[in-house]
Amino acid sequence: PRATFYNYFDDKYDLLNYCWYVIAQEIQVDQAPEAVSNKSLIIYFDRLYDVFKSHAQLLNNILQYNDFSGQLGNSFINYFKNKMQEIFTTSIDYSKLGLPVELVADHCSETVILVLKWIFLKHQVA
Repeated sequence: PRATFYNYFDDKYDLLNYCWYVIAQEIQVDQAPEAVSNKSLIIYFDRLYDVFKSHAQLLNNILQYNDFSGQLGNSFINYFKNKMQEIFTTSIDYSKLGLPVELVADHCSETVILVLKWIFLKHQVA
């Protein structure tokens, strides 16, 4: 029943965020150490890649009925982009670059998303 759903989630967007949270737990994004090195960033990318790869068939099935640039895809991208921005913003010393931390973090997270989209959506890795 509908009432049962609302005992657990505020709305369908809350449910989506919970789904993304469960996937993020596989990547262990929330367990980022205070000082992240370049090596640990590669580890996070590897984990993200592995999760995408292990769920490639599910992703392809979902995208068969939902455009990735639609609401579902945007929700997914925004959730993980925000998580990556948190890691990039709080964990790396950008003082030598002379650029705003938020700009660099946004650029890095967008690049990771772009690479993953290219690998898994353009080339249908299974």
